[in-house]
Amino acid sequence: MRCYSCNGAELIWERTTVPFDALPSIQLADVQVESCPSCGEQFTSLPAPRPLAILIAERVLLKRARLTAAELQFVRSVLGMSSSEFARTLRVPAAAVEQWDAGSEPVPPDTELLCRFVVAAELGVAAFVDRYHTVATGEPSPLEGVAEYRKRWYLTAWARTSEAETGEERLEEEHAT
Repeated sequence: MRCYSCNGAELIWERTTVPFDALPSIQLADVQVESCPSCGEQFTSLPAPRPLAILIAERVLLKRARLTAAELQFVRSVLGMSSSEFARTLRVPAAAVEQWDAGSEPVPPDTELLCRFVVAAELGVAAFVDRYHTVATGEPSPLEGVAEYRKRWYLTAWARTSEAETGEERLEEEHAT
């Protein structure tokens, strides 16, 4: 395939690590990149950009450090919200969100936590709620108990099923002889 920009040479492709455009501090591994030897233009191919963006937004929400201006813009963009829509959702002035986006004003800690919860709720990130409950109270999340109960229940049910199958096989063997 010829270069999309100069229509000159054939593109050369390789798998490599590239920075994520929206957050250059995040490196994407094993990404297909096509390069033009004539003009030097590079074309990156991501097979599922939306699920990747949601996954990265989840990781950004779960980090302990404060959100940077770029990270706040990114998670807002994953929701598809403009700065004014985000401001309405948070019930803050639109000018405040614009200042946060520009990095000229930090997001107040309580508002940042609200931002994280709003984005997590929109994306359905239950792990975020669990983690922040534990951090805020110093106690395990009540949802962790539910998850542990479910895990024990499934393991117990699986063990009973395995025992029942083993018992049935023994009965079949005894009746066969």
